[in-house]
Formats: sequence, structure tokens, C-alpha cells
Amino acid sequence: MPSKILCLILLCMTSLTPSALADWREEADQRIERYRKGDHTLIILQADGEPLSDVEIQLEQTGHHFRFGTCVSHTWLERDNETAERYRQFIARHFNTVVGESSMKWAYTERERGIHDFTWADQLVEFAEQNNLAIRGHVLFWTKIRYKSEWVKELEGPELQAAMENHLRQILPRYKGQLIAWDGINEMITANFFEERVGKHIRPHIYRLAHEIDPDTPLFTNEYSILCNDKGSDAYISMLKEFVDAGVPVAGIGIQEHAAERIADVAPVGEQMERLSQFRLTPHGIWTRLDRLAEFGLPIHLTEISFRAEDEQKRAEAVDKFFRVAFAHPAVDTIMLWGFWQRAHWLGRPAVLFDADFNPLPAGEALLNLLENEWKTRGTFTPDVSGTLAFRGFFGAYQVRVTDSEGASTFHTLDLHPGNQQTVITHSPEKP
Repeated sequence: MPSKILCLILLCMTSLTPSALADWREEADQRIERYRKGDHTLIILQADGEPLSDVEIQLEQTGHHFRFGTCVSHTWLERDNETAERYRQFIARHFNTVVGESSMKWAYTERERGIHDFTWADQLVEFAEQNNLAIRGHVLFWTKIRYKSEWVKELEGPELQAAMENHLRQILPRYKGQLIAWDGINEMITANFFEERVGKHIRPHIYRLAHEIDPDTPLFTNEYSILCNDKGSDAYISMLKEFVDAGVPVAGIGIQEHAAERIADVAPVGEQMERLSQFRLTPHGIWTRLDRLAEFGLPIHLTEISFRAEDEQKRAEAVDKFFRVAFAHPAVDTIMLWGFWQRAHWLGRPAVLFDADFNPLPAGEALLNLLENEWKTRGTFTPDVSGTLAFRGFFGAYQVRVTDSEGASTFHTLDLHPGNQQTVITHSPEKP
């Protein structure tokens, strides 16, 4: 019976008409237009306050409000050579948010009990601050036993709880005020190392203590196998509801998807737990499950996204499709790639977007098309007789160049975001 059901499902999937497959794209475009753009009015004035209409206005969006990011390899961040510098420059140019691939994990900051080393985490923060990048903190605790330091594996009961509390007291004050989020406890649905060793109270206790130490950095949960099937999303919703009902200070919902190629009908390959599921990812399935999670009224971060497909075009299709679907949902405000470069990707060459020389593969071209072309507003305009220009653009930072009839230019900035509907610019070029 199971095999017959599977065959029927596959038959339905392959019998979808081109128009049915295109419906998601049209809906995504409509959602993006509605949620990711806003109307804005520019008013151009002369130095004396009178309207100025005989000018040319060049608009260039220079950054996104939406957070598009990547994990960062501490190995390449700390190296002092030309390739490492290109790696750093590439991240600073194309992304606005970073997260340490491993640099903030407990197993890396306290390899030996009582000896704390934040060198790699500090490097990440310094790099981000130098380049005006937002930082996600990942992760305070990870439930899987194989990702623990050996000394942690030997602890249980009050001794383990004390070690966990000490870790919070060491790391949270150090980065207080510098992060946009902390992943609290990773993957609580699929593992329960801390509960088994300490007791059921440990999860809410950790969130409450973390919030007490650093009340201003939002604490997120973080889970996988959520967007592809109702069993996973049901379990996640149930866990979140327990936390919310108990007053646990969860301020955001994190979702991993390390087999995002499934949205392009590519079967996952690999032994990692996140990649063993064979459920298909579909645009409307993703939106439906995100809708249910959005009922908590918390921001949703797509915290760890990977695409692995031997077929370069399928990988590109998956990148384009997944990013469009995610960007189209109003509760999502962050998408973090878990690697992009051939020399620093946990899933190897079949998952990269840019080759060893930082040249875009088809998947990289798909990403850049979205971030640098389709989802950026630019153009040259002329205001009306009242010196007014009304336009609709993607939310983000803009540079505005105003050039008058004598060829003199002034440069200005504006921040287009929900609620900010008007900017007044005074064009007063310096006289030679």
C-alpha cells in the first residue's frame, strides 16, 4: 500500500500543467510587491525653500532592509592572504548579515572546561562591525551529543546545569548589544541531551536565564524539517506553544532547510539528519506552514539554508525558487545561506554558488539577479512642477543624486521603510 500511495503522489506531481506551476510565481511576485515595497515621495527644494522642478533625479538603492546573509568560516576569516581578503570583501559586498559557522558554538569557545577562548567569535564581530553587517549569534546550546566537547559529555545533573549557566554568563555579556539575535537551544524536537541529563526544566530555565543576562537580544528557537511536512511543523508549533504558554522568553522562530534543492524536485543526497527526509518542498506548502508559525506574532528567520544538486541548472532553479518564496512571506525577515563558496561549504562542490575564484555558477547568478537586480530599485526621474517625485521602491537605503540645469549635483540619502513616506531634499550646490 505505501508504494502505491507513493506512485500516486509522484504521478500527481509530474502531471502538473505549466500554468499550474506558474501560479506560485505570479503569487510570489504579488506578495513581494505588497510586502517588500513602499510608496515614497521626494520633495526637491531650493535653498530658499521654493520648489525645484528643473532637475534630474537619480535613485540608486544601496542596501536592503531585509536581511540576506551567510555563515562565515572562521578559518578564512582569520587567514592573512589574498584569497582570504577576497573572501571577506565578497561577503561585505553581497550580504548584509553574517553568522559564525562555528565560531560562537560552545564546543569552540570552551574546548577545555573552564578555559574560555573567544578569539574566533571576536574576529567575526570585529569583521561585521568594520563592514556594517548585522550578526546572528549561533548557537548557545546544541542538543546533539556528537557536537559536544568531550568534557561536557561526561557531565550530568546539577554539574551540567552549572556548566551551562557559566557558559551563558561568559558569552552573553561579551556580545551584549552587538547581535540581532541568539539561537538559544538548537534542535529541541529531534534530540533531548540536556533534558535527559539535567531534567525537563532545563530548556525554559536556559531561555529565562539568557534573557535575564541579556534582555535586549532576541532569543530564537531553531529547527529543521519544518517547511516540508506537517509532522515537523505540528511538533514545532506544539513546542512553541508550550514555551509561550509558560512565559518562556522566545522572541523569534528559526527554521533550517539544508535540503532546499527539494523545491526544484531534486532528491536530497547525504547522511546528515537534515537531508534524510524525502518530502518535497512546494511554494504553497511553505507558505501554509509559515502562515501557521506566523500566528505567534514573532519574526521568522530562515537561519541555515543549503542547496545541493549535481545538476547546476537544478541548483540554480532551487535558489531562485526558494528565495522568491521566502522573500514573499511577510513574517520572514532574514534568510541565511549556510555557505556559498567552493572552498568553504559544508556540503562540498555540488552545493556551492560561487567557484574557487568567486565566479558565479548558475546558482550564484540566480542569487545575484535577485539581490542586485530584481529586488533593487534604481532609475532616473524628473519631478513635477511642484518639485515632487512619487515613486514605489524596495525597502532599503538609497543614494539620491540631484542634478540641476547648470549641471551641478548634490548627493543625499534616504531610508525607505514602512511608515517613512516622504523625504524633503534641499538642492544647494556649492558655488565654485
